[in-house]
Amino acid sequence: MGLSLVNLDKRTRQLMVEETELEMAQGTLCFSPHLTTVGRKLYPMVLRKAILSYDESWLAATLRGAGLVATVERRTLRDGSVTMTIGPNHSVTAFAEREFNRIYCCALCVRAIVDDIPYVQVFPAKQVERAGVESEEKIGQQIEPRSLLENLRTLRGIEPALGIPHELDSGLSLRLPDFNPEVG
Repeated sequence: MGLSLVNLDKRTRQLMVEETELEMAQGTLCFSPHLTTVGRKLYPMVLRKAILSYDESWLAATLRGAGLVATVERRTLRDGSVTMTIGPNHSVTAFAEREFNRIYCCALCVRAIVDDIPYVQVFPAKQVERAGVESEEKIGQQIEPRSLLENLRTLRGIEPALGIPHELDSGLSLRLPDFNPEVG
């Protein structure tokens, strides 16, 4: 089951493209270690297409289906021996979800800053089997977007940016609040 990103509209998608272009220019765009050489070359284009027209599920399926990720991996074991394992199907899905969500969250913070919205709100964008206590405690939290944007860009993920330790699949994301400046 994919993410339900409630503010994934045309404007947020455009801000996601701008965030991706900024990361490309700065050399900070995150690449999965499972991408092939061709995959690394084509990933930015595939990511852009996912951002503009699709979602993280499409991104993962396209990376796998187009042969942009290794189907067999070479792993070195602790004893120094080398083994070959079947490719990283779950890893690619988790990577696509994590990166799409991170870029979405960055874009949402930018949108809140530009629109003078004082906070973004943490919400569960996906139901997970075993959400950690730290994740559950973050739901509903209101966070100032400037500092969160800085953390998202520096720490490279929503869980670290929110201060959730050791949890890569919290299912959490951000949404804009139902905020009416005239009401208060």
